[in-house]
Amino acid sequence: MSGWNAELGRLVASSEPLAVVLYRATSQRDELRELAELLLPAGRRLVMATRVDDLFAPEHLDAVIALLLPTHSDEVDAVRRLERDRDSLLVRRAPGLLFLLAEGSAVAALREAPALASWLRGREFDASPDAYDPERERPQDFDEAREEFARRIGRLPEQWLDAWRGGTEAHDLLGDLLAVEAERLALDDAP
Repeated sequence: MSGWNAELGRLVASSEPLAVVLYRATSQRDELRELAELLLPAGRRLVMATRVDDLFAPEHLDAVIALLLPTHSDEVDAVRRLERDRDSLLVRRAPGLLFLLAEGSAVAALREAPALASWLRGREFDASPDAYDPERERPQDFDEAREEFARRIGRLPEQWLDAWRGGTEAHDLLGDLLAVEAERLALDDAP
């Protein structure tokens, strides 16, 4: 499973109200939207939207929203609106995926929206060719990686892995991805 799939799958499966997906070309944006749909956990649906208002619509609070705005200026407007109204997103029970051109003016606008940028930290997916290339990843301290896993998942890797092997954690795409990560980080991963 590639790092891209794992990272995008984590965002799609989360209960965070908003995440950012950075793309390099319109064709890549469409491919990422299709990949997000393939990575949906069981019971979740994807709704394609072209208006920010769809993120706030009561009928879409449980759906993953792929917000594909028609123009780059619409992306900038979306960032400004979400900076202003981000607290209204807290009622969402599935993420809205805000697709932004990586080198576009909306990313610059996001840097000028410190509250929203801070709120989204850790909820970004960058589709650059080397963003999740294991050959180019920064080396991460093993203990730091274990602590990050425990903070994100709520259990140590070996505890989560025991639960997954025992059948109390889902054996779906996200569960399988987490199992690979937990096996890599577990101190004792004997079956």
